[in-house]
Formats: sequence, structure tokens, C-alpha cells
Amino acid sequence: MRILCDLNTPGHLRLFDSTLDQLGARGHDVFLTFTQPDEYPGALERLGELGHPPTHLGQGPRREDEFTSMARGLRGAVDYVRYLDPRFAAADFLRARARERALRYGPFSRPFAAIRRLRPWQVRLLVRALMAAERALPTSSRVDDFIRSVGPDLVVVSPFLTAGSSQTERGNPLGRSGRRGAGRAAVGELQAQEGSDRCSAHRRCRAGATATRSGA
Repeated sequence: MRILCDLNTPGHLRLFDSTLDQLGARGHDVFLTFTQPDEYPGALERLGELGHPPTHLGQGPRREDEFTSMARGLRGAVDYVRYLDPRFAAADFLRARARERALRYGPFSRPFAAIRRLRPWQVRLLVRALMAAERALPTSSRVDDFIRSVGPDLVVVSPFLTAGSSQTERGNPLGRSGRRGAGRAAVGELQAQEGSDRCSAHRRCRAGATATRSGA
């Protein structure tokens, strides 16, 4: 199986180095990218210590087109709105951080930062609408070309929880490619932090994680 793993920073290698090594030992072709490769670059030395290191491809591509601001804004809005659910009433720090980023991400997220309280059903409805709006956007041709060049059967991203994260862009092309019927293409998510429903591909993430556990 060809596996593309995108980690937010090299610092996350401490959580997944043994997993990547074991996947290589079992004969899988593993490719590694980072969303922010300049953070904790010293951690890359760990790759040289692995018996079966993944192929390091450097920084993963980001969307750079006319939909970039809208896509990030919609994701940032979802990240903030979900913290208005009463279940997260005690998450003051996380809610404040998500709100600050929603304000910073521009006109597609800033209006939602003015909302301070919603009922649970309102949160669910608004999150569903925002996620539908993101799914309706065309995928990035730049990211599509990269995914196509690697040709993965599985894309794994982690931690996938940074507000407005561009990591969702890695999974969307594969999830929409129609390859599921032909193989085991899916999008996997390894969450190193608290659980999240924020990503537009969250259902594919769970499916991919299940496929990995059952077949790797």
C-alpha cells in the first residue's frame, strides 16, 4: 500500500516515528510531508534513526487560488462555532483561541466570531451548513497534482486540529477522486489531541482509520 502521511510539524514525529517505521517494515511505501516544516526542524534527525524510514517529500502543498481565503475562512468559522456547544462550556481557552483566529482569517469567518452563544441544535445546523459550503468549493489543482503524483492509497493527516488547518486540502482530492470503488483509497486521521468533528472530510477520516487498523 502507498501511504502519504502529512504531519503538522516535524515535532509530531515523536508520536508517530515507530508507526511509520513499522509500516515500512511491513512492506508499505510510506511518504512523509509536513504542513509547517520549519517548526522543530531538529526533530527530522529522528528519520535517520529509523530502520525503515519514510520517503521525506518536504512541505506539503497548500491551496493558492481564488478560493484560498474562502476555504480557510469557512474552516475557521467551523472551528469557532463548534466551541459554542454547551458541551464545551468549560473550554474557555480553546474557544477564545478559535475566536481570535476566526477574526484574523477574514470576511468569511469574522462575522461568526461575533456570535457568543448558541443552542446545541443551532450549533449542529450551522456547522453542517459551513461544512457543506466548504465541500462545495472546487479542490485545489496544486494539491490535486501533488496527490496524483504520489498516487497514495491512503492519506493520513495529524493532528488535523489547528484552527483553519490547510491539512484538509490533502484529503479532499482523494476523497472526491472516485478511487474507492477501484481500491482502498480513503482519508485517515491520527488525532494526537482532543477529538474533533471540524474537518470537512471527517467521515472519510474515520473510515480510513478503520481500514488501516484492519489491513496494515
